[in-house]
Amino acid sequence: GVGLKFYDLLAGSSTLVPSKYMNILESLSRLPTMSKYSEDGRSLKGSILYYDGQFNDTRLNVTLATSAAAAGAAVSNYTDCVGLIKNEAGKVV
Repeated sequence: GVGLKFYDLLAGSSTLVPSKYMNILESLSRLPTMSKYSEDGRSLKGSILYYDGQFNDTRLNVTLATSAAAAGAAVSNYTDCVGLIKNEAGKVV
């Protein structure tokens, strides 16, 4: 929660909505399917409501892609995934 409040402070008035701590009752009223208990027996204490924005700025995307390519990155507009690399435990790496 402290990190998000610091982010709210840095964002100033440009933030969408400030983050908010919600107690267990508020959390369950917004997300009624959320479990009150984890598999290891810990109980829900609350949650944090946080809004994040998106941008739709083509010039920024093109600049980011060209900068990455200039630094040696492989850049692609559309890419098909044909497989995943997994470690010995079978987890995607």
